[in-house]
Amino acid sequence: SARLSQSDILVTCDRDGGPANIPVTIGLGAGDNGTTTANRQMRAAGRPTPLLYGLYRDSGRSLLWGNASGSDTNTQTLNVPNKGSATATFRVYGQIPPQQDAYPGTYGDRVQATLTP
Repeated sequence: SARLSQSDILVTCDRDGGPANIPVTIGLGAGDNGTTTANRQMRAAGRPTPLLYGLYRDSGRSLLWGNASGSDTNTQTLNVPNKGSATATFRVYGQIPPQQDAYPGTYGDRVQATLTP
């Protein structure tokens, strides 16, 4: 069966004047080992075969989360009090599909998150 995980990215905005409602959009890049956001790969040192995985915006893992503006990004609007701050929580859902020909080892990838206020 598929391996599932989830993690949170917290974004805090401070305000000193200006508008109170601030839309915050986050996109996730393809990662160091993948070629696109739909082709993410984790690698292990000395292992010839990558481990494929996906990152999603929903718990059902049907909405790909990547870096294409307006289509696979996630936006939240924060109401930030003047001289105060507010925090948005973006939950990332991960999935490693089953039946991959992987070798034992520690696999990893690095994904860049891009924020736009």
